[in-house]
Amino acid sequence: MTLVRVVLPQPYRMASRVGTQIALHSTAIGKAILAHLPEEEAQAVIAAASPLISDTAATIVDPELLLQRLEAVRSRGHAIDEEENEANVRRVGAVVRDASGTAVGAVSIAGLTLSLSQDDIPLLGPLVVAAAARVSAAIGRNA
Repeated sequence: MTLVRVVLPQPYRMASRVGTQIALHSTAIGKAILAHLPEEEAQAVIAAASPLISDTAATIVDPELLLQRLEAVRSRGHAIDEEENEANVRRVGAVVRDASGTAVGAVSIAGLTLSLSQDDIPLLGPLVVAAAARVSAAIGRNA
């Protein structure tokens, strides 16, 4: 997947860069997409990427645990990256769908764990989902 990024004027920078390929299993946007693929397709993607590479100590590398987390993403509506892709960085992401309803991308918000706490996630999740819905509508998805 390709990354597009908006950077706020902060004294720190995250490692993500536009055009960088990232693992689906360790990112909020990746998990948002995987969770909204047909189950067989998601399992095939995970199997093709196995063994799952650990980017940090928190990265989920057990395919069965990852599938459980994807179920939680589907029921919650948004995905969470708890320092799984980059240490000290937390992300919340939601799927973007095309006019046919196919998952074609995702949007996320990220911050250092010192400024984006776990308590913020229930507040930010619906906002990220709404942003993803607006992007989906812009590319032709009906509500």
